[in-house]
Amino acid sequence: MPCNTAHYFTQQVLDAVRVPFVSIIGTTVDAARERVAGLTTVGLLATAGTAASGVYQDAFAAHGVETLVPDDADQALVSQIIYEQVKAGRPVDLDAVRGVTARLVARGASVVILGCTELSVVAVDHGLLADPVYLDSMDQLARATIRRSEHRVRD
Repeated sequence: MPCNTAHYFTQQVLDAVRVPFVSIIGTTVDAARERVAGLTTVGLLATAGTAASGVYQDAFAAHGVETLVPDDADQALVSQIIYEQVKAGRPVDLDAVRGVTARLVARGASVVILGCTELSVVAVDHGLLADPVYLDSMDQLARATIRRSEHRVRD
């Protein structure tokens, strides 16, 4: 399911289908834990809905990892980037993205999850994944789906 926010309804989806389900949340949690041995804290950049739903917080908490979300002012910046910039086809304020990220890192995040597919667009368009602090949920879902189909993921 290639939507972070929709994972709030994962159980209902699982109850309704009989096909394998690859979770963007689960694959991202696994990748973060593989990236940082002894991971204790991650940051989350996502829609306010995803952050409020607790899907990442619950998934990471199951492994003893705390999830930090931006404060209200920074969440407003993230929302502006998602809705008024990416979705609107306007230039993205990369300084704002990096600023919110830096504040999450200053609070203790070892990895910052790009937990919105619009932020995946920013990651690709602006090379954010060259910085190991960022972990893109859509990238992780694509990789997990390729592995699930028993193919090799290219680097």
